[in-house]
Amino acid sequence: MKSKYIAGLTSIIAIVVTLFQVHISDINKNKELELARIQSDSNYKLAQLHEERTWKYKMTEFMAKYKKDIFSDDLNTRKNIQKIMMVSFPNNITTKIFTDLAKISNKDDWLKALYILRRVDQPTVFIQITKDFPEEIIEPISDTIAGGDISYVTNDEYIDNNLTEGDVRYFFEEDELLAKKVLNDFKSMACTQGYELNLKLLSFVKNKDRNIKGTIEVWLSTKSAKKIKDKKHDCYYEEENI
Repeated sequence: MKSKYIAGLTSIIAIVVTLFQVHISDINKNKELELARIQSDSNYKLAQLHEERTWKYKMTEFMAKYKKDIFSDDLNTRKNIQKIMMVSFPNNITTKIFTDLAKISNKDDWLKALYILRRVDQPTVFIQITKDFPEEIIEPISDTIAGGDISYVTNDEYIDNNLTEGDVRYFFEEDELLAKKVLNDFKSMACTQGYELNLKLLSFVKNKDRNIKGTIEVWLSTKSAKKIKDKKHDCYYEEENI
């Protein structure tokens, strides 16, 4: 009787040990999968960064080579170079260049080319940043918000911190709701990174001549970002007056 009891107990212990080993094995596999996912995400971001830098370098080379055509006084010459740029470079790179050329050349055909380049259903947000603005806010904005139906373009050059205290600008009355959405998206994403972002909504409707509908500008200053001390801070922002 005693031997049967011991044999039964031994069997139970063996089952428990086996289950424990399976559990440990599952934990290890989950850890391996998570590490693999993290590594994959990291490699993907590095590849994206490398690709973007490569395209920017190619665009710089192209513009240096065809500078005369880009700034030519002949309309057909400019139109031809615009078509080549549209099919040769990614939209996010070309959009930024076309916007800058539209502003500095004072020629409407660059603005019209930008209309063609952009899809009607995809608004564009241009981001201006001061040098000391927290980088940990920008990365999740690029990864998360930019995954939607809005094209985000960040200026490669930093702006002077005295030019703004932090604002979101729109240039057409029809874009006011879009500007409010962008403002709230930026505030929410900054909050998830532990920052309170104070942005003003500014109307530049009277200065719309050098912009196109669906264009929003976000000016981010160190003055507009403040670390949140309360860890329980609510990161949901209601879209007021929308």
